[in-house]
Amino acid sequence: MKCEFCSTENKRNAKFCKFCGKNISPKTSGKGILFLIIGAFIGLIYLFGGNYLSFLLLLPLIFLWHSRFYEFTNLKPSSRVWISIFLIFCTFFFIESDSPSVSVEKQEYVPTNSNTETTGLNYSEHSVEVSENSSLNYSNSDELIVQDDNSSENHSETDEGNKSCVAKFLEETKCQGNDAVMKEFQKTNCEVSWAFYKPCSNGCSEGECVEI
Repeated sequence: MKCEFCSTENKRNAKFCKFCGKNISPKTSGKGILFLIIGAFIGLIYLFGGNYLSFLLLLPLIFLWHSRFYEFTNLKPSSRVWISIFLIFCTFFFIESDSPSVSVEKQEYVPTNSNTETTGLNYSEHSVEVSENSSLNYSNSDELIVQDDNSSENHSETDEGNKSCVAKFLEETKCQGNDAVMKEFQKTNCEVSWAFYKPCSNGCSEGECVEI
């Protein structure tokens, strides 16, 4: 059997070349190792993206496959060239910029307006500020109200007074023809009136409550 590496004639059943020592009748073509490398490439792209870190993690496998493939296969010089080109391509495919501006993921920003202040990255849809000993109230208008626990009792008393103000207004004016508001108000026992009216600052005696 002729060795394709050094062109030395060997015995028919010889496994290794008597001159160069290469494997004449390889047990494997190296395809399994090649598929392992390709799978590792795809896995590292999925986990880390195409960057230099992924290439460094894959480098030992590349050298393993490169040496074992040449050892167990009788490759012609042209085949070795194509294998080397493939390895070089894989190397440059993974090398990308590792600068922080590239590696930082895209962040979602909140547009700056009169009610919202944005000064950093990774803001969610609504900005939240919480102080110590405080509770949060989230209104329908997407505003976040920080209410101090110590003043919660005062707020509840004010709310009850405001409800009485609205109730008196609805009773005296009969909602000024707004039947839908009146019916909803009667169904919920004054609980829904906040969605439609706000009381005057100094009570009903100072003036009429105003429809929002």
